[in-house]
Amino acid sequence: VYDGITGGTEIEWTNNTASVSAYWSGFTDTYSGIEFYEYAIGTPTSDVGVVPWTIVGTNSTFFHDSLSMVNDVIYHTSVRATDGVGNSSLIARSNGFTIDTDDAVITSIIEGDLIEDWDYQGSDSSFIIAWSGNDAASGIDYYEYAVGTDPDSTDVVNWTLAGQNTNIAIDSLFLQQDREIYYGIVRATDLAGNTSTAFSGDGVEVDITPPAIGTVIDGTNSDLTFTGADTNLTATWQDFNDAISGITYYEYAIGLSPGSADVLSWVNNGLDTTISVGLLTLDHATAVSYTHLRAHET
Repeated sequence: VYDGITGGTEIEWTNNTASVSAYWSGFTDTYSGIEFYEYAIGTPTSDVGVVPWTIVGTNSTFFHDSLSMVNDVIYHTSVRATDGVGNSSLIARSNGFTIDTDDAVITSIIEGDLIEDWDYQGSDSSFIIAWSGNDAASGIDYYEYAVGTDPDSTDVVNWTLAGQNTNIAIDSLFLQQDREIYYGIVRATDLAGNTSTAFSGDGVEVDITPPAIGTVIDGTNSDLTFTGADTNLTATWQDFNDAISGITYYEYAIGLSPGSADVLSWVNNGLDTTISVGLLTLDHATAVSYTHLRAHET
């Protein structure tokens, strides 16, 4: 005996509390033949606890509706055959199915990166979403994802099947800077067919413009041409800015020519705009140039 429609996948979980379908095979009677079948619907404590024995003729399937089954309860179908002289077979039972009317849940979502939630990204053609979800009863069957310009919109990427994956990198997009915030959206469907509420992240803004370059001086108050020190150098900078994502940190390097870092390679200076570097070995009468950069959050 199989719970479900004839030829279909046997049901183990369902959110349908109102109706049951089942089908069966293998009953035989070599003498008087099968006169009729009966079915009943019950729980582990009673074969007939929901629907009593009901004659269905010689059909090997049935559909019974107008039921009121309860969430998180196991139900099963029982079938027996009666032959032409009134002998009834042993009862055959299905494996049973469980009612699950609780929606799956998305518990977290990250945008722009697989580990850290970004507010800005430096790509206008790709979008990363990572998420987690759960379902305490039947379990997650599949996830879907979308991208939109509002938390409840799918106008950039419509709902797309992700299977059991919990992250996705979407390519070949056409995202715009200075226009909209882009939101990753995820939903989950469990094995009983319950779909979660769509869960949106807090959005990512596209920033593909490099920070504006400011000015750098060798020294702290005025730009030095010469220095009497051969073991330390100082520098100060100002007017670097980024109008969209802002400056996250500065880097500095020291070289013998503009743009080079052959004396001291790049060092993260945080958001400080002054450096004083010691323990150097500088040659007398040798020109040294400073190069400074800063990067924004992506």
